[in-house]
Amino acid sequence: MKALYRIEEVMEILSVKSPQTIYSLLAEGKLKGHNDKPGKSGTRITVKSVEEYLKKYELPTEYFADKDIPIESSQRKVISKGIE
Repeated sequence: MKALYRIEEVMEILSVKSPQTIYSLLAEGKLKGHNDKPGKSGTRITVKSVEEYLKKYELPTEYFADKDIPIESSQRKVISKGIE
């Protein structure tokens, strides 16, 4: 079971193009991570903090009730998280 992500992995999960965005989220305390070698690459972000960050933006299934979206209800939760 994976417990930590690399910066590049979190960039992909959150669909951001700049690593600075991830470092900003870390500095703001919105993501949690650590670097055993400060000043060098090696920053790791906890899977749990990424999941918690995404959960803040999860839309309830009811949000899609009045929308004309041709998808199955089981897919709506995933789309609301922004994950493909």
